Amino acid sequence: MKHFSTHSKIWIYFSGAPIKGEKKDFVSSKLEHFCKDWTAHNQQLKSSFDIIDEHFIVLCVDESQNTATGCSIDKSVHVLKEISNFLNVNLFDKMLLPYHNGNGIEYCHFQNISNLYKNSTITDDTHFYNLTINFLSDLQTEFKLPLKQHWLSKHIH
Repeated sequence: MKHFSTHSKIWIYFSGAPIKGEKKDFVSSKLEHFCKDWTAHNQQLKSSFDIIDEHFIVLCVDESQNTATGCSIDKSVHVLKEISNFLNVNLFDKMLLPYHNGNGIEYCHFQNISNLYKNSTITDDTHFYNLTINFLSDLQTEFKLPLKQHWLSKHIH
């Protein structure tokens, strides 16, 4: 993704369990093959992936060349479902909210966020990961933010 346009489209998938060792090898191999062959309307997509902090799979398409379409996105979802099954985690549960507790990555369910804030398990300065970003440029600036700057803050104050 190093040489991709900053306007490249990204999708972020969170794994509650670390992706390392043979699991990381499996994910990397699966996504390398997928990205090599990924097309939209028979046009090759310039695509790549990264595994960040052992918990986040980022899939990227540089749409300055060809645009990912509905069918091509469906293909990516199919591959990520296979990966999800192999890892025995739900990569598609958008109600899980990952955060950095100072020692590592933890997560909570959206319904529990207010209680964690009230009992000071998390604070305004706890860094949460933003799984809703859509562009590669946002990965550097919007991916990991203190709660007070994160979209979640409006749900607990």
